[in-house]
Amino acid sequence: MVKEVIEVENETQNLEEQFEMVEEEIEDVRRDFEERLEELTKKLEDLEDAVSDVFAELEELRDSCKNVNAEGSEMKINATQELVLKLIERASFNNFNGTKVAEDLRRYSHLWNSVFMISETPLLALRDMPQNIYNADTLYIIPSGEDDEKLVQLAETWRPDSIDWLEGQEAGRLLGYYGRSVRILVLWWD
Repeated sequence: MVKEVIEVENETQNLEEQFEMVEEEIEDVRRDFEERLEELTKKLEDLEDAVSDVFAELEELRDSCKNVNAEGSEMKINATQELVLKLIERASFNNFNGTKVAEDLRRYSHLWNSVFMISETPLLALRDMPQNIYNADTLYIIPSGEDDEKLVQLAETWRPDSIDWLEGQEAGRLLGYYGRSVRILVLWWD
């Protein structure tokens, strides 16, 4: 019986030693896990910072692209001209798609210096404003002179009923430039 007790004590001691070794291994694994978790957490924080920086740069790039036209040159659309373009967007009727015209004018701003749209009967616009409509049928464009042919080709895509040029001193007089010769592209929709 003493022999059996000694065997049990030896086995118990072996089990205790194995248990301590397992506990040490578990502690090592836990420490390794915590260290790795700390490393990964730091990397994740760094990645989050990097992603935030990228999004900030993209936002800056997006904002800067708002001021670039289709040709990649700086747009020159000022606040007053933008108001006119917004009115043009409100003038859609029959063959005239104001949204497309305004978008194209923004995109190809290098082809023109200024645009304005009115009606042959200007007070019709006043009549229709309560319905959020800008009633206008004639678009006037002072070209930049960069590529008047391309401007006319663009204008033709808007399907006006007529396209004409006002030219010379008569056009200059209408703009208040007495004795000066200018060109104005005139588009009209029925």
